[in-house]
Amino acid sequence: MRIGYHPQDNVEYFAYVNNVFDNRAALSASNSGTISIAEPREVGFGVSLNF
Repeated sequence: MRIGYHPQDNVEYFAYVNNVFDNRAALSASNSGTISIAEPREVGFGVSLNF
C-alpha cells in the first residue's frame, strides 16, 4: 500500500506499508527442505524529485 502527495509536478512525498497485517505465511517449499516465508511488515516514508 502506498499513498503520495504531489505539491509540485516534480516533487512527491510518499508513505508505504508492505505486508500490512504482518502475515508470516510460507510462500514456497523445496524438496531439499528450504522454505521461503513472507517478509515482515515494513513501513517507510520518502521523497521523490524529478529533474
